[in-house]
Amino acid sequence: MWNSGLEKAKIREAWLDIAKCFGIILVVLNHMDVNIPIVTFFGGMFYMPLFFVAAGYTYRNRGGNLRSYALGKAKRLLIPYAVCNIFLFAFFTWRTGEFSKPALLGIFYSRSMLMTSESSWNMAIMPYLNAPTWFLTCIFLCLCLYFIIDRKFQDVKMRRIAVACCMAVGIILKYASPALLPWSLENVLYFSGLLELGRFLGEEGMEWLRKNEWIYANFFIVFVALSYINGSVNVSISQYGRSMVLYFFAGALGSLLCMKAAELIEKYLTFLTKPLSFVGRHTLPILCWHLFVIEMVRTILGMFGM
Repeated sequence: MWNSGLEKAKIREAWLDIAKCFGIILVVLNHMDVNIPIVTFFGGMFYMPLFFVAAGYTYRNRGGNLRSYALGKAKRLLIPYAVCNIFLFAFFTWRTGEFSKPALLGIFYSRSMLMTSESSWNMAIMPYLNAPTWFLTCIFLCLCLYFIIDRKFQDVKMRRIAVACCMAVGIILKYASPALLPWSLENVLYFSGLLELGRFLGEEGMEWLRKNEWIYANFFIVFVALSYINGSVNVSISQYGRSMVLYFFAGALGSLLCMKAAELIEKYLTFLTKPLSFVGRHTLPILCWHLFVIEMVRTILGMFGM
């Protein structure tokens, strides 16, 4: 997934893996309902955008056609998605002795719920500890969409206008549709902007920021303000707080701050580089299996009265 796909040429940048490590830790804490004051609130603003920015950072137009590109991404993203979901569906069907049609629908629909949170009627359709895997289908489509845009618009300004239009359509779909769209289609369009941001950072933005580090203080102040103004979010069910626009900028700034923190750790706390970057290189299996592992550990501990 974002592990193999986030390699820049033949050189893997440790600080980027460290940033992804921070992201996946925040994902796990959120899914465990662990509330660490300040950390979980502000982390919730950027832990998902961070992975899109990271994907854009290492994106390179190497030619080829959409079919070959999509097949490559499918091997890294959709095969793990299928393996994880089929196993969990089979395991819990065996464990409960019931065949759940909604749960089977959830695998193909790739959303944890059918309707938005504002709907008076709803149905959970990814109940078997597989809800986090929605991200794999979402980023797969997002990368394919971005590839199409990149091939269609060679001019940078035109490409960015096309991305902005996609984001606008995603925002319209989010507010116009009472249902959550399959494979997070509204999120796919919306997050294409974060891929573009990541690409800008990879091509020239990070080098400029390294020469103007004073700007991170401004980023931090604006990030904190936007986070408080926008409020809590849950992207998996299209809850973006007060505004999708505010969330985009909060997520982008939070990602930049996280990436800078990762750079500083690589530079000054070198003893942490290897363990943190190791975790960052294995975010895909952690994403897929962490809820199942946590549940199994809890079950075993419960058997011993712990």
